[in-house]
Amino acid sequence: MAMTINENPMNPIPLWDSENKWQCNQKTFHDAMAWPVVQNGVLPAMALTLQGTPTSSTANVSLTVSNNSAINGTYRTIDITAAFTENDDANFTSRDIVIKFSHAGNNAYTISVAKDTGSSMIYLGDITDLSGHKEVSRSAIRAGGNFLYNSNPVTLSPLDLNYKYNAGDKTILVKRFSDNVQVASTTASFVIRGCVPYKSSAREGRMWIDAGAITSVVPDGVYYMEFTFDDVTYYSEPFVWLTQLSNFTHVTFRRSGDIVTKTNVIIFDDGEGNSKQLSMYLRNIDQRPPYQFNPEVTDIDGRKFAEKQVSYYNRRIAFNCYEAFLEAIRLLWHCDIRYMGNRRIDYMEPPEMDWNTDNHLCDVVLEMSNYDDVIQTNGTASSYFNSSDSGHQSYDASFDASFD
Repeated sequence: MAMTINENPMNPIPLWDSENKWQCNQKTFHDAMAWPVVQNGVLPAMALTLQGTPTSSTANVSLTVSNNSAINGTYRTIDITAAFTENDDANFTSRDIVIKFSHAGNNAYTISVAKDTGSSMIYLGDITDLSGHKEVSRSAIRAGGNFLYNSNPVTLSPLDLNYKYNAGDKTILVKRFSDNVQVASTTASFVIRGCVPYKSSAREGRMWIDAGAITSVVPDGVYYMEFTFDDVTYYSEPFVWLTQLSNFTHVTFRRSGDIVTKTNVIIFDDGEGNSKQLSMYLRNIDQRPPYQFNPEVTDIDGRKFAEKQVSYYNRRIAFNCYEAFLEAIRLLWHCDIRYMGNRRIDYMEPPEMDWNTDNHLCDVVLEMSNYDDVIQTNGTASSYFNSSDSGHQSYDASFDASFD
C-alpha cells in the first residue's frame, strides 16, 4: 500500500494534492495583499504527516520493523546480546527473539521479550526484579535497559520505537504561477518515520521536507513547488519570492514537545537528534508597541509611595493574511520556542483576528514580548539619601503626630 500525505494547513506554505485547493482560487482572493512571502531562492520547510503503509522499512538504531505497526506492534531485534548457550532450554539466540511494545499511555510502554513461539516472556525491570511488566518512558527505551531471563542477564541496545523508511531523493520543481513554467529544481531526501505514540489510521508516518536553497537565479514573483510521491503529485500553496525583505518581520518557531491534531503530528526533530523549525515572514515591521507601566503603590493618609515599579512593552505586528496562513499563526502561538529575527520571544499574547473589513482577508495583530525589555525598580518609597522622598516631612516627627 502506498503512503499519501495528509493535508497540512498549519505549515506557513501548505501542501495540497490538487491545485484546486489553492486559496488563490477563491473568487475574492486579494493577490499581493495575501500571498505568503519567502526569501528569493529559498524553499520553505514543511512538516508533513502521512497515512498508509510504506513499502519497506529499515532499522533506526537496532530494530527492523516486521509489520510496520508502530504501536502494539512486534519488532524483531537485530542487536541483542544474551548470556545463553546452545544447550540452554530457551534456545535464546538473537535470531528468534522478538520484542513486543504495548502502549500504556502518557508516553509510556510495557515491553516484553519472547521467543517466536510467544513463550518464555522476559519483563523489563531491574536486574533482580521479575515481578511483572514494567512501564517505561520513551527516553528509557531509547537509552536501553537490562533484562532477566531465567536469572540470566540480557542487555537491550538503545531503541527507537519509530520505524524509518527512506523513500529516496525526490526532485522538487519550482514553477511560475502565472504560466506553470518550470524555473528551477532541487533534490530533497524523503525520510519517513513512524508516529509513536500518536499512531492512528490517519497518522502512520511523519517527515520533514527542508529543501534548502536553489542555485538558479530567478526574478522576484509568485511561484509554487511541485513533486510526485508514491504516484501522487503534490502542489505547494503559491508564494511570493522577494529579494528585499526589510519591510517584513521574520519569525522562526518550534515547540519543545510534540503538537498533535486529528490527522497530523508535528515532532520538531528529524529522528536523528537534530531539531527542526518552521519560519514565516509577516507583512509588516514592529509598530505602535504597547508600553505597560505597573506600580505597586502604598497609600498612607493621602501620601502615595511606590513600593515597586515595572515597565515593559510588547512588540506589535499588524498585517493582513488569508485563511490558510491563520493556521500557521495558530501553530506559532502553540509553540514555546520563538524568535523574531535573532531575538527570543518569551511570551506571546493570543492573536487578534478580525474579519470585519473583508470576508476573505483577515486583519491580524500579534503582540510578543521579550523579558529583556522588562525594567523593575524598587520604587521611591525609601529614605535613602538623594531618593525622591528622602527629605520629605513624612519622615520627621510630624508624620508620627498624625496618628495621635
